[in-house]
Amino acid sequence: LMSDGEVRRGFLGVTIGDVTPDLAQGFGVEPKGALVNDVNPDTPAANAGIQPGDIIVNFDGKEVVDVAALRFVVANTDPGKEVAVDIIRKGKTETVNVQLGKLPGSEVASTRRSSGPTPSAKTEFLPGVEVASLTEDARNRVNLPRGMNGVVVTSVNPSSNAASAGLRNGDVVVGVNRQEVSSPADAANASKNAAGRVIVLRVFNQSGSRFMAVERD
Repeated sequence: LMSDGEVRRGFLGVTIGDVTPDLAQGFGVEPKGALVNDVNPDTPAANAGIQPGDIIVNFDGKEVVDVAALRFVVANTDPGKEVAVDIIRKGKTETVNVQLGKLPGSEVASTRRSSGPTPSAKTEFLPGVEVASLTEDARNRVNLPRGMNGVVVTSVNPSSNAASAGLRNGDVVVGVNRQEVSSPADAANASKNAAGRVIVLRVFNQSGSRFMAVERD
């Protein structure tokens, strides 16, 4: 503050979440690090090639055990500095170099939530969960990026594992176990063919995007 006349904090440009035990099982990793739910366009993270689904485990030589740790170390790194970031992507550890930007607001990343739908022809996707083809209204409501496809959730049984994981009516599912889905049939087949006890979904709602782990019934 004394040298620059302002508080200068680093900026990465991602929305992140903790790697819960269920998500860790779904991704086949240890339950630590910061899971990248979304990457804002034209940000340091996007320019460095960081992708949704990457798990950040080390930042500039400092271990990242959870979301709080990443927020702290990014905010306390000078804008403009180039740092090495270790990520786990599809089970393999990679290192990317990121030149940090300057934090435009007061947070490095955010956490968010959802509301309701309106489509047609429904397909059972998971036990207690029905989905339908994506409509333009649903796409606009969750600000789904152009060129990205998915299915909209039309019904969730409140007693289902999906409801317990946080899936809600109106959510748009764009991926199942890192496989993109563009139709109800895609989503149902991806769910049916997924291996393991836990299915990892990438979901968009009015609060942004995140990954969630749903246990099979």
